[in-house]
Amino acid sequence: MDNKKIRARKRPLPGFAVFSFLVIIAVLVILINLGVDTTMSVFVAAIISAVFAFILNISWEEVEKTLLRVVADCIPTFLIVIMVGMLVS
Repeated sequence: MDNKKIRARKRPLPGFAVFSFLVIIAVLVILINLGVDTTMSVFVAAIISAVFAFILNISWEEVEKTLLRVVADCIPTFLIVIMVGMLVS
């Protein structure tokens, strides 16, 4: 028998959702204005997003699953943008 405690996933309050969104946007804007590379800025924002997910007791497996689903849904759009860029150039 597995003795791990199952933590209940918290549902974010609207204020927490707005706060976390504004913090992530602020970090992106501040880092980009400081001259930090865009890739590093997005990476730091992703780390902050993961911290907010852990505050809400969202497991890492669920975060990974959602991330992979979103990326898989965006692949056709990425391919269209890449092909349009090839045609334009």
